[in-house]
Amino acid sequence: MTKTIEVRYYAQLKGILGKSSESLAFDLPANENEILRQLQSRYPEASEMLSLSRIAVDETYLSEDQIISDFESIDVITPVSGG
Repeated sequence: MTKTIEVRYYAQLKGILGKSSESLAFDLPANENEILRQLQSRYPEASEMLSLSRIAVDETYLSEDQIISDFESIDVITPVSGG
């Protein structure tokens, strides 16, 4: 099944892509790695940053192998550092 989902980008990824959000179609069901691979395929220039990122679905982080089949939004969370 394919579903159109609102995707939000932050930090470095927002800068690489030049946008903070968009609506994209995803093949579902999928897990975090599959969602990231779909994004990497669409945005090869952001592939490295996406490989380091985590996915939150409807504002909740996915566990690595958790399969999801229905949701409304994705937040792509890039690595952060602080001091």
